Amino acid sequence: MKRLKEFIKGIIKKLLKEIVEEINEVDKKIETNQKEVLETFVEIINNQKQLDEKITNLEIKNTELDININNLKDYFNNTIIEKFDNIDNIFSQGKSNLIEIKGNLESIDNRNKLVKENLNCIMLSLNRKHSQKIIRTVFLIHNVESWYTIQPIYENMLNEKEFEPILVAVPRNYNSHDGTFEDKASKYLKYKYSKVITFDDYNSIPDDIIYTLNPDVIFRQSPWEDDIPKQFKICYIPYGTITIPVENLHFNQDLHKYAWRLYCESEFHRKCYEQYNIVQDCNVIVSGYTKFEQMNKLLDNAELVWPIKSIKKPKLRILWAPHHSLEGWFGFSTFANIYEDMYKFASENTDIEIVLRPHPALTETMSNSGLISKDKLKDYYNRFNALSNCYLDLGEEYINLFKFSDLLITDGVSFLFEYIITGKPIIHTDSKKHIGFNEYGKQFESSWYKAYTFYDLNKIIDQLLDGNDHLKNNRYKLKEKVFNFSNNSPSQIIINDIKNSLLEK
Repeated sequence: MKRLKEFIKGIIKKLLKEIVEEINEVDKKIETNQKEVLETFVEIINNQKQLDEKITNLEIKNTELDININNLKDYFNNTIIEKFDNIDNIFSQGKSNLIEIKGNLESIDNRNKLVKENLNCIMLSLNRKHSQKIIRTVFLIHNVESWYTIQPIYENMLNEKEFEPILVAVPRNYNSHDGTFEDKASKYLKYKYSKVITFDDYNSIPDDIIYTLNPDVIFRQSPWEDDIPKQFKICYIPYGTITIPVENLHFNQDLHKYAWRLYCESEFHRKCYEQYNIVQDCNVIVSGYTKFEQMNKLLDNAELVWPIKSIKKPKLRILWAPHHSLEGWFGFSTFANIYEDMYKFASENTDIEIVLRPHPALTETMSNSGLISKDKLKDYYNRFNALSNCYLDLGEEYINLFKFSDLLITDGVSFLFEYIITGKPIIHTDSKKHIGFNEYGKQFESSWYKAYTFYDLNKIIDQLLDGNDHLKNNRYKLKEKVFNFSNNSPSQIIINDIKNSLLEK
């Protein structure tokens, strides 16, 4: 029995051992499987990460692809189309260039015709027989507004057998009223005279034209340019009577020093040359003022007319002549202060006619100073000119305005003194900032009415309309003193001086 128990016990023990071994074996397998599962899970997670990264990379590449596609679209829209536009522009520019070339060819053709005309004039002059009894005189004209000063000398020389006068119209680099360059000299002179040498522009003027003409005497219109060889005999007459105290400007520039003759209007001006010119008055002749002589003559011209055509005679005809000089220069201009008031006055007083004649430099000065832009001033001129009782005068001559106007309104400078020749009232719109007048100019002041505001101006006009002109006698006395040509005329004094100086006795 005991042996049986031992046997059974051995069997059970063996079975238990086997069971334990199997359990351990299962545990090992489970542990191995768990490990494999864990590794697989980790591998799956890693694969998921890699997949996510690949997806992200794909999304980035897709975005980049979209950007590249958009860039290609932009390139096509901007660059390719622009290139087509450029090609179109090139064709348009080519067409414009062809038109410009055609215009240039026409300009060259016109210039050749002009040169041919000038050569004919020059050849007529060159073919003259050189004689000690013929004085070739060249007049260099760039400023037709100052032609009155030269006109009597030139026209009188045409009738003198001892003279061969030659007109040369020189373009000036000077802005006109609308701010653009316009050469008036050649148009004006060719209209009045048959023989005039003209040039399209400065570049077309031969450097040796003066040597080619070889004049005995040259008349200049202004002292500003220093471009005439000094070995020629230069004659100069101021284009406006000298009435302001700017001595170096008017008496001691280079031209004043090397001119052969300076013809001045009075003994006062001769003394100024003597005092301020480095060569004193050795080249000065007191001739009287040729401009006043010519104006006095032209006032009797029956062909002159007032530019405003009216059915009924106006109550008053006003010439309004604004100057351009601002503070820092001569300081005379009052235009910016009164121009709108003048427009209102003109529109409200249709029985009063007003001609506006601005200084040629007024537009440029107002614009450069910032007071009135070119466009605004152009608009003002158009509005003013559109009034039935008003007229904007930009012409070359103004003696007709002197003859038919009843009153001058001006801030300066030349008209203040020239208008005295008419004997009619003058209202000086005084800026109170101008440089004043020299002793010669001060004698005129007692003949002007002074207006410091538009209210003053309006009041003086009403006073004159009522017949109260208390400065009338002052004007007439001054007129007799300054504009007395009972002796030799200024132009004849000048012509005689040239003849006596250059011709052999």
